Amino acid sequence: MQRYTAYAKFPSGPTTKFFVGSPSSYLYYDTARPIPQQNGVDVSSTVCTTNDACTFRYVTPSGCSGFNDWKYGLDARPASAPGNAATLRARYIAADVTYMAGSQDTGSADGSCGANVQGSGRLQCALTYAAYDRKYLATAKNRQVVITKSAHDEVCVTKTPAVAQVYLS
Repeated sequence: MQRYTAYAKFPSGPTTKFFVGSPSSYLYYDTARPIPQQNGVDVSSTVCTTNDACTFRYVTPSGCSGFNDWKYGLDARPASAPGNAATLRARYIAADVTYMAGSQDTGSADGSCGANVQGSGRLQCALTYAAYDRKYLATAKNRQVVITKSAHDEVCVTKTPAVAQVYLS
């Protein structure tokens, strides 16, 4: 769903809302990737368990060829991809996106280098992407909801009052 927001041509009329539920990796719109920090010192992303647990510095990874290839970034996009990188980025920024993640969703389904530079698990990837989104893309527009006491469980996540509030806003 997160990648779809870059490719979708939104219909006129009511706003389409997108809800992204803890994918194993995200589409980044440039080569910057997050390095989590606490008190100005680099730390493992495993200690980043809430939105305010870590700050981030951003670097272009080395030693990870393909980290910015399609599905992790905009390089080597499929021929069917509509538009250039700037168009895809603009479509994403225009979208109404909410990210949902469970506070105990620490597993990762994608062990590739391109995914690993985004974080160590689904929750960490979600938190680091939300920070990237706020810094580089839709600075205050996109939202993130972290559901306490939930793992990678769509029923648990989508039926919480916090998510219902976003659905209805």
